[in-house]
Amino acid sequence: MITVPYKLPDISTPISPQEKPSQTNHNIFLILTSTLILLFLLLGPPLCRAAASLNVTLENAFSGTPIPDLKITAKEVMSDGKLKWHSSRTTDSQGHAVFDLDGLGEGR
Repeated sequence: MITVPYKLPDISTPISPQEKPSQTNHNIFLILTSTLILLFLLLGPPLCRAAASLNVTLENAFSGTPIPDLKITAKEVMSDGKLKWHSSRTTDSQGHAVFDLDGLGEGR
């Protein structure tokens, strides 16, 4: 099992004072989604050869506090570049989630 420590940017406040709370929620979703996709694209291939489990810990980048109760989705990048839903997990009180992803040692 490999643990990948990763700190997300602080997303607890709006990016600009003009933004409304709904825009902030949308920005949080976009930041988390793109960060996780980037994480899987950049770190996925080396991790695939090492383990079938992926430990994820979400922390506030500035305070270091865990981000609990956040749904994380793992998607597989297909040969045509499209993303296919694989599984979802919700972080626990310490910001941890574990994915057991089929095909992680098989180059997927």
